[in-house]
Amino acid sequence: MPAAWRGRYADLAAIVALAALAAATTPGLLHRETVVGLDSLTQFYPWYAFLGESLREGRIPHWNPHQFSGTPFAADPLSGWTYLPAMLLFTLLPLAPAATGYLVLHLVLAELAAYALGRVLGLSVAGALLAATAYGQSGFFQLHNVCCFAFASLAAWLPLALLGTELAIRTSSRLARGGWWSLAGLALSQVLAAWPGQGAYYALLVQSGYVTYRTLLAPPTTSSGVRARVVGLLLHGTIPVLLGFGLAAAGLLPRLEYNALSNLAGGYPASEVGVGGWTVPEWSNLLVHGMWYAGLTTLALALGAPWAARRWPGTPYFA
Repeated sequence: MPAAWRGRYADLAAIVALAALAAATTPGLLHRETVVGLDSLTQFYPWYAFLGESLREGRIPHWNPHQFSGTPFAADPLSGWTYLPAMLLFTLLPLAPAATGYLVLHLVLAELAAYALGRVLGLSVAGALLAATAYGQSGFFQLHNVCCFAFASLAAWLPLALLGTELAIRTSSRLARGGWWSLAGLALSQVLAAWPGQGAYYALLVQSGYVTYRTLLAPPTTSSGVRARVVGLLLHGTIPVLLGFGLAAAGLLPRLEYNALSNLAGGYPASEVGVGGWTVPEWSNLLVHGMWYAGLTTLALALGAPWAARRWPGTPYFA
């Protein structure tokens, strides 16, 4: 069998394995109950159910009459408006299967996008499979996927944004480049729809940092001159972001207006945002595996990874 065909079968087997792993580890998929968290039970699922009901009736859910004697809905940053997984699943399915499908979709998306990104960046099938498993099966992702959707949504779409950007940087075809830019823009638009504040800010930092690294410091073609690198930075750094903001505009514009009219316009007062720092003993929290911190084993592997992968082109950026 030709090597190319063996590689394709290996990739297909890895994809099937990731999908099976996602199905086996998604709470509620293999039994009748739906596993929920406090935030999803009291906020997200009621909002998404109202969103789906409104869309099935053919109307934009600009106002929610069921809470606080009525409140803006499309302008609420966590309502699910313009977030495609919520809009599609809760419109097409009853609440319980939509909720389970929502969990599965984000886990599968996170793992497959991380796997594809790893393969494009030169990892072996086993290496990309390990990276995707570690990414999707982490405690951070698994717990937030049940309770706190903004975290999981950002984590699910971010590898896809980097994948589209990487493939756009590599191709010389204008048509293909437009397609990969569109993929990256779609992923960024979903980040903006799911978490338009701090999460989108961090995602755009990752995106801009990656584009800077891959165009200025480590372009795919080492013979690229300074002018070509700067042009690449401008194109790949702006077009996906502009596409992302354009696709997310129907959700961002009412939310910006709502924020300006609220009693928190411009954010919290400076006197209320000061927080204390950690004491020296509290830094040991980083060594404890759990929902927020990686733990000693993961940190040790992360510290050793740059040396083990020192010949891999992506190492400086990810380090």
